[in-house]
Parts: sequence; structure tokens; C-alpha cells
Amino acid sequence: LAEHFFTNSFAMFGAEAFFTHGRMFAFLFDEVIVLKLPESDRQTVLDTRAARPFLTHENAPFGRWVETTIRGSDAASRAIQLAAAAHALAQSPHHDGPRKRRHAPKRRISSRRSTASEA
Repeated sequence: LAEHFFTNSFAMFGAEAFFTHGRMFAFLFDEVIVLKLPESDRQTVLDTRAARPFLTHENAPFGRWVETTIRGSDAASRAIQLAAAAHALAQSPHHDGPRKRRHAPKRRISSRRSTASEA
């Protein structure tokens, strides 16, 4: 994928993750690719059973992320097409990612003076 889409890749979650403009759009995990797709593409691949929701726990889907196998030439071709859609979404200026962390206001530490010194 890195050569295909001119992206950066890093090891994350025990997998190879792919980024563009600081946004992760895909990662390889075992023999599947996990992708964040535009909602219309996501719904299409789910309806046609070309992919399934990526689950973080047994029944907890992770947002718009889906997973599909990369085993076999047909599956690999489909995965590359889906990766192109995920890559385009990550490059879109209207896309929400990456989340900005809000800085918590600094707490003032009240200085406690010893009452013994005043006594």
C-alpha cells in the first residue's frame, strides 16, 4: 500500500498501519486489511458481504472501519480498490480526522503555609 498511495506506514497495534496527511486510513492485520471507508462505500461492502465491520470487542464495531480478506487475487484486487477509497477519504479536507486533544486547564496548586510558623 505504501508504494501504491505514497503514504507512510508505521507499526501500530501489532500491525502495519498506513497514514496520509497524519490520518490513518488502513492497517494490515493477519490476512485482512482494515479500512476506514466513506459511509456510502462502507454500506455497499457490508450489504454485499465483501467486508464486515471491524470489531474492537466481540460485538463492538469501531466506527466506519471495516475488514476484508486479502487472501487470493480477487480479494487482493478488491482490497486495493477499497484502500483507494479509504485513502481518498483520509486526504479529504472535509474529513474530521485526526482528533485534536483538548488541553486540560492547568490546575493551580494552592500553597499551604504551615500554621506552625505563624504561631
